[in-house]
Amino acid sequence: MDFRPSLRRTGSAATVVVAGLATVVQVAGPAAAAAPSLRTERVSVSSTGAQGDASTIVGDLSSNGRYVVFDSDSSGLVPGDTNETGDVFLRDRQTDTTTRLSVSAAGEQSNGSSGSPRISADGRYVTFISYASNLVAGGSRPEIGYDVYLLDRQDGTLDRISETPDGKPGDGDNFNPSISADGRYVAFETYASNLVPGVGAGNVVIYDRTTAQLSPVSVAADGTATGSGSFAPAISDNGRYVAFVSFSADLAPGDTNGVGDIYVRDLVAGTTVRASVSDDDHEIAGDSRGGEVSNNGRYVTFWSDDSTLVPGDSNGASDVFVRDLQAGTTRLVSTSTDGVPANSSSDQPSITANGRYVVFDSAATNLVAGDTNGVFDVFRKDLQTGTTTLVSRRTNGTQGDSDSVNPNVTPNGKIVAYGSDATNLTAGDTNGQTDLFVTKLLG
Repeated sequence: MDFRPSLRRTGSAATVVVAGLATVVQVAGPAAAAAPSLRTERVSVSSTGAQGDASTIVGDLSSNGRYVVFDSDSSGLVPGDTNETGDVFLRDRQTDTTTRLSVSAAGEQSNGSSGSPRISADGRYVTFISYASNLVAGGSRPEIGYDVYLLDRQDGTLDRISETPDGKPGDGDNFNPSISADGRYVAFETYASNLVPGVGAGNVVIYDRTTAQLSPVSVAADGTATGSGSFAPAISDNGRYVAFVSFSADLAPGDTNGVGDIYVRDLVAGTTVRASVSDDDHEIAGDSRGGEVSNNGRYVTFWSDDSTLVPGDSNGASDVFVRDLQAGTTRLVSTSTDGVPANSSSDQPSITANGRYVVFDSAATNLVAGDTNGVFDVFRKDLQTGTTTLVSRRTNGTQGDSDSVNPNVTPNGKIVAYGSDATNLTAGDTNGQTDLFVTKLLG
């Protein structure tokens, strides 16, 4: 099973498994001059700067942007990579070194594909999934599948966390881990039926590193676990809130639409609320995906192809939204600085811990002035000022010549990692692969 998202977006959530006024930001064209200060670098390279020979689509950042984790099938990023499968890597942007993380404590290469890494705020802990059976002792199981692992880079400890209290592996696959800032909590989706008593396959669970226990997340307000159909968790930095997608009709009253909705579970208060509702609190008919939640649990960003979330949504494409759970309002995020809705598909949002910035990708040409490349770009929306900024550019401001998608952002909103097919974001990009880039906005 390919757990990595496709680079190209369709604009329809149904096809994906998985303000004030300010000056419009000018965008440099192919030979443009002045542009807002930024610096773009390619990070899916070896310690010597050699290009990868396979694609890298998604990356995650430590809070200061120094460390970037990603998965790749490339065999040339580190010496001795001969397992011919996907591995998890870490790029240190300060020392310009790349190391492989998906190895056993003894340094043995994995015998199965690894991916979907996420990193803690300080870069110490990294969680990822792997099909390998040799990463930890007792890793093999009768039915080989994906497990979730947690690596402590400080002491080198690698633990399989998708297992029963007595150390037995899950009887189904596990995907999409999300880690809290301190590395204590890891939420993930599981298709195993034996990890948590009373919780069947197709649910979201959370691992507590301190207690080494798993608990259910995709539960109704009364604590009842859903039958199935919950996935794609995203945990808040403080580990209190988990946003996720669910097709279940049991999580909130009046859920009768039969589509994927965004929910937020407050693990302290024990409440579950639906976030993918319209500005006037009505249920929507379209699918929603990509939920993420701010640190205080107030702001939830997601994307949807439903046209009734906000008034005047007539572009016929997927859009990015933010739900204010405290005020009970839903806001369109994929707009230009002056509030004009995107004229094409927008998706894959990521929100900062304070809820101020949202980064997303979009094929729209009207979000910033001078966007003429006709491909998916990565943008940043400042929800406080309303400013929309084009992120996926070369350091001199030149637009990318192909799609850039799947952004993740640091807590301060200034450093963004994303995958791109563009060949002109940095010099010497000749490998013909999707690469991982990091852009730092200096202004």
